[in-house]
Amino acid sequence: MSVFSCAHQIPPEGGPRDVEGPEIVASYPVPFTTHFDDDRVEFEFDEYVDQRSFEESVFISPTIRDVEFLWSGTSVEMIFEEKLRDSTTYVITVGTDVTDLLAQPRNRMAQAFTLAFSTGQSIDRGLLAGRVFPLADGDDPSGIMVLAYRLDGARFDTLNPQVTLPTYVTQTGAGGSFRLPHVRLGSYAVMAERDEYRNVLYDREADEYAVYQRTIRLTNADTAQSSLILQLSKEDTTGPRIAKLDPKDRNHVAVEFTEVIDTSTSRRLSAVIIDTTTRKDLSVYAFIPHLPGRKSATLVTDFQTPETAYAVRLQAVYDTVGNEGREEGLTRVFVASDKIDSTVTHVLSLSVRDSARRVGLTGMIQLAFSDPIIPATFDGRGIRLTSSEGSIVAVTTTWLTPALVGIRPTRPLAGLSWYALSLLFAGAQDWKNTPIRDSALTVHFETMDPDEAGSVEGRVADDSPTDTAGTIVVTAVEVGTKLPQRITTRAGRDGRFTVEGLPQSRMVLSAYRDRNNNGRYDPGLPYPFQPSERRSDVSDTLKIRVRWPLEGVVLTIPK
Repeated sequence: MSVFSCAHQIPPEGGPRDVEGPEIVASYPVPFTTHFDDDRVEFEFDEYVDQRSFEESVFISPTIRDVEFLWSGTSVEMIFEEKLRDSTTYVITVGTDVTDLLAQPRNRMAQAFTLAFSTGQSIDRGLLAGRVFPLADGDDPSGIMVLAYRLDGARFDTLNPQVTLPTYVTQTGAGGSFRLPHVRLGSYAVMAERDEYRNVLYDREADEYAVYQRTIRLTNADTAQSSLILQLSKEDTTGPRIAKLDPKDRNHVAVEFTEVIDTSTSRRLSAVIIDTTTRKDLSVYAFIPHLPGRKSATLVTDFQTPETAYAVRLQAVYDTVGNEGREEGLTRVFVASDKIDSTVTHVLSLSVRDSARRVGLTGMIQLAFSDPIIPATFDGRGIRLTSSEGSIVAVTTTWLTPALVGIRPTRPLAGLSWYALSLLFAGAQDWKNTPIRDSALTVHFETMDPDEAGSVEGRVADDSPTDTAGTIVVTAVEVGTKLPQRITTRAGRDGRFTVEGLPQSRMVLSAYRDRNNNGRYDPGLPYPFQPSERRSDVSDTLKIRVRWPLEGVVLTIPK
């Protein structure tokens, strides 16, 4: 599309602060005009708008490539440099990225505006509408591009949105909702993207995307599909890389990664360090990922020679979607520090403090050390959990990292009961075979009242009679907080579910059909096309109260 602008806007001065986005209050032609025979259209706003934001937010279907923009005050005239097609419905969409001119910060349009007119005797009456959910909780769901591709007999999996422009385009408004009215009847592929380069094409690993799970067919008998649900994801084909190496002292090197790494027990993270002068290996005693962020780690090594250059090569480092980091991205050189590690290994933290109350009945207690511990020197024999009556509760221990051990009771604890956790460190040694500083630690805590947690009961209705493989996963997400809690459960074969252990809060629920039973939502791929798993809209906001179970919540997964 060629763009030319003229006639500068001159906004008036003074007046009250503008806190609302611009609106289109008039257009030429008026909506639904038929037999249109002109080479221009015009939009009138209720206030002055940023010209560039408008010109970058106008989408015309079918495409008109050469358009001239003429501005005058709060109105803009669009002159078409090519003749319009006969007997064709044109849809001009003004997206929600249009901003006003005077406000600071500038306000965006609340909803996309659509002008439909026809050079023939009728207006196409198809409708595509629904909602797009952002990639992460708290992300802005407005301004996301929604793209519809008319297939005209072609198969969905032959469509390449990296090079093919869509037939119809709109943008999501507040809450992620969208409408594409006046669509010609036929078959369509629908996807959404957060268009980083504003080229209405899909750019891998740059754009967040969502693909609808199937082809949509609009017919005379079924002209509208108004419950489309799309969930943004991001394609990731690149493994982790080292972003930064920071030698802390002669035995510790801090590592920062470009993305979150997989720290599951199935990943045997390892490192090789070589003296670049002598070519001799430097022993690496531990590779410790930092939890919970998992974008950094510490390498614990034998004594490094000060001011010596060492080459680090990390191995078996994966991201959370299974991409392994390449050797060139996991190899770096650092110069050793001359600082001596004079600290004595000690207990860094215990996730349950002394005299704590309302401790969970089944949760893991995490014990963190300041440096790696030889596991054989500190095992279950040094850990004792007893009830207030003196009975011993069996526990299991899991080394989450060489410096972090998880302690979990083998059975749920009794509610509203006191327990003592005693940790005996006699014989425990760190990676240098040095006894740790602490000899013993005991904390007392009281468990929560099982009736103090809220719960939600309901049912998931799946509208598809055929796509029924896999279980249904229900997720409750806290709203109104910076670090929302997420609690997940699975519905039964009849769709009924109960989400228990909810804190007193406000939450929304959603569900998806876990087609491959891998425990996570699979978003599919834009190209080559892979269908996404089907999901529901979110529920109304639910007010969770203790001792007050909510019942009758119904979630629907559209077919």
